[in-house]
Amino acid sequence: HLAIVGDGETRADYERLASGLGVRDAVSFLGYRRDLVPIAGAADVAVLSSDNEGTPVWLIEAAAGETPAIATDVGGTREVVTSASGIVVSPGDVEALAAAISRLVADPALRDRMGRRAREHVLGRYSIERLLDDIDKQNADFSRRQIERERVESQEKKALETRCARLRQENARLSSG
Repeated sequence: HLAIVGDGETRADYERLASGLGVRDAVSFLGYRRDLVPIAGAADVAVLSSDNEGTPVWLIEAAAGETPAIATDVGGTREVVTSASGIVVSPGDVEALAAAISRLVADPALRDRMGRRAREHVLGRYSIERLLDDIDKQNADFSRRQIERERVESQEKKALETRCARLRQENARLSSG
């Protein structure tokens, strides 16, 4: 069974295509969904065929559930999908996308292996502990930069005060002479 998650201007075209091909009963058009984790957990393969993508949260959620991915090489997909955890194809290459889907559908052992590696990869890269660690490092870097900036500003202020004092002395000497 094929489940298509998401909405867009081409949804009606896909629904007509599925009906025209006689496979409408084998395809579910789920529309926009917020509950992607259980959907990913029920899937054999997560497919992202976007022409444009930022951080592919769907693929991260799918990988956390040990679901391998097939994705187009756009945006941040290569940060999520490695050669060990899925298959990346060129955007617009329908034949490559179909071949990748066929390959994973036909090989449960490969799907399982890629799914395990996908989970290992995203947990190492996107876990709460890792994200909190990154935030701590950013805060520490910010604090160091702020302290350095304040030190430099203090030195610059002292240098300016010293120069002003010298200029006042020079002005007083010239005024009295």
